Amino acid sequence: MEGDKLRYSCVGGGNEGSKKCIVEGVTYENGQKFSIPGRSKCFMYQCANGKANTIQEGCEVDGECRDVGSTFLRNPCDTYKCIKEVKEDANYFKASIINRRCEDSNGKCHSPGDVFSKRIGSVVYNNCSCTLEQKHTKYRCYAPDTDGQPKDCDIGGITYPDGKMFALPGQSMCLKYLCTKGVVSVAQEACEVDGACVPLNSISDDGCSKFKCIKEDGNEGLTYRSEQSEIMCRDVYGNSQPLCTEFYHGIKGKHYPNCTCTLNETGQIDYSCVDAKCEVDGRNYGHGERFVVSTRSHCVKYLCWHGGWDISQGACEINGDCYPADAEFQIDCKQYKCATVQKNGIDFFEAQLIGDRDECQDKDGTCQSPGEVFSKVVDSKTYTKCTCKVELDHSFYHCTSANGENEPRDCVVDGNTHKDGAVFTLNGQSPCLKFRCSDGDVDIDEEGCEHKGECKPVGSQVEENCERSKCLKERGLARWVTSKFLPCNTEGSD
Repeated sequence: MEGDKLRYSCVGGGNEGSKKCIVEGVTYENGQKFSIPGRSKCFMYQCANGKANTIQEGCEVDGECRDVGSTFLRNPCDTYKCIKEVKEDANYFKASIINRRCEDSNGKCHSPGDVFSKRIGSVVYNNCSCTLEQKHTKYRCYAPDTDGQPKDCDIGGITYPDGKMFALPGQSMCLKYLCTKGVVSVAQEACEVDGACVPLNSISDDGCSKFKCIKEDGNEGLTYRSEQSEIMCRDVYGNSQPLCTEFYHGIKGKHYPNCTCTLNETGQIDYSCVDAKCEVDGRNYGHGERFVVSTRSHCVKYLCWHGGWDISQGACEINGDCYPADAEFQIDCKQYKCATVQKNGIDFFEAQLIGDRDECQDKDGTCQSPGEVFSKVVDSKTYTKCTCKVELDHSFYHCTSANGENEPRDCVVDGNTHKDGAVFTLNGQSPCLKFRCSDGDVDIDEEGCEHKGECKPVGSQVEENCERSKCLKERGLARWVTSKFLPCNTEGSD
């Protein structure tokens, strides 16, 4: 076995193109091709900017170079293959025998069990056979039969009568031998499949798998095995699919997802498809039927298609109204878009605010910009001097009477009235962000961060899951900020 692990260094200046290679103490010019003295001539290298690159490799056998992966004969009936192996970061090359056979007196090759002529010394024997030992081939020859009397065969201490077929202990019952005048020959070659003998080269199937009995010559002598043949089904896309597996297939212009194929008695392929229904929340829907799911929004429609179901119409539901996916719409002077959001591989539909324009709504439903004066109805009373401001995506209104007195004392937020002195929260905001109505104006009364259903004040800390987090106020809102990762004690630690 020859290895090619090199020991080399580089010489040269800063110019990469001028580096030479020093390999095993010998200097080679950049671009020079070379082999290493004392090593196989089948290894060739080239110096490239200080590095020795392999440009040829193989096995040296009987003075010749054999390419990696190539097969060749020796002896002359033994087949070898040049194999490359990697061990401890080095490449090794060796010629390994992959098929051994026996040579007759004419130089032809035979398998064990065959009867052939063989020259031993100066005598040619016609009744010869061979066996394959671990590293050697053993020949056995018999002198010509001259007396015409039966001769039994003795193999491994067991006597087999002349003219009888038999199987050897430890071998397949389907490999039969024949004793003829003391000479053993192979009489039947077959594969054992489910307790039955399938003749060599014949094909068998069980409806789902098709097998062919083949013969192999290996290092351990002859072996017999069944090999699945390349008989496959075709799906709707033209791809090959194994027998008895489910796949998409087209029959009479229709596509089905759960089709199988089997072999019939004549060896032809039969396809079978089932037009399955969809079962959703305990209800069945037929192929092509559209439906809504009772546990989900009535705005989202689904389609049953050959046993599978998926969304056919997405939409956002707001106050019972449906807005199609990707559509833009306006509610309370705010512009929204129905966006598709994936969560854990499932599509959800959410109304998202778009644009930079924040507006308020007057008593007629007309949109007014913050800072403008307009009329507004509060508790069934119309006020002509109202203004608004928009914060945290919510509209806060403030109205005064004609004589300039603050009136009413209650607060109007997003069209909802809150009594003077009332503390309240807003939809879409943290339950820990609380507002107070005071003389018609809205102020933040309390703010903090939510943790396990409790409100923690700004500046407080919690330690959980190997993290230390602090409740901080950022961009006008209180939120948890992870300030430090703590060392974790795992099971089995010191």
